[in-house]
Amino acid sequence: MVVIPHPFKFETGFSEDSIRKYASDIDAIEVYNPYNIIYGNREAYNLAKELNKCIITGSDAHNLKSI
Repeated sequence: MVVIPHPFKFETGFSEDSIRKYASDIDAIEVYNPYNIIYGNREAYNLAKELNKCIITGSDAHNLKSI
């Protein structure tokens, strides 16, 4: 399963062009990440719906203190 984490997130996210380029290989797109800007989350949701991809959300917790 291929999941795109936090697209549109400044500096570390996947670009729309990259997602579209590899769309046939992508299973799901993260559409909500608390560390992403609202615009990025909204755009990720719209793109996932347009490409008919599963939508997921994540905490972006990389350690116990972040939970």
